[in-house]
Amino acid sequence: MNDPGDFDNEPYQGLRVSGEDPDDGTQFVVLQGSAAVNQSVEAVIFGPTWVRMEVVDEDHKFAVSVESNTETLKSAPAGVPIIWKETGAGTKWSIVLLTQTTPNTTIIFGEATAAVTGGDFTIDAVGIITGTDPRDDPTSTTETVSVENKHQFDSDINGVATCVQYDDPDASPQFYCLQLDCPA
Repeated sequence: MNDPGDFDNEPYQGLRVSGEDPDDGTQFVVLQGSAAVNQSVEAVIFGPTWVRMEVVDEDHKFAVSVESNTETLKSAPAGVPIIWKETGAGTKWSIVLLTQTTPNTTIIFGEATAAVTGGDFTIDAVGIITGTDPRDDPTSTTETVSVENKHQFDSDINGVATCVQYDDPDASPQFYCLQLDCPA
């Protein structure tokens, strides 16, 4: 990670990391585009993301980095969880969950109950990616969960939010929005 003092406008640029080719099974981020040397691009460091993956065993439920390979991941018996993958072996599109969480962390997704215009909001139709369901009635499709919107995302009603629970049990709201996608 770069020292914020290296750049005069760093507080306005967000987190910046320097990349290198991975070793087998090391931690990694997923760039959201091609990057030339010394070029900045968006990257996913936490949460769900699309990847190309070499599926070596269709029963594998995890993915890992491959030494000196910056194009694809590889399916494996341990690593980051695979949320979804195309059927069959070979190079396939997949969705993996990048996470550096403790075993008790809860990550959820759900639909915004109203249009979101930069402030905190609520979600319903909650699904659990990992962890414990925060709702009183886990079978409910209408019980809402409050979400903090630090990034000031905007969305129409029913935008899909991916949220992680704070480690602080006294935090209110209990969840922080990592990503908010507008409905199609």
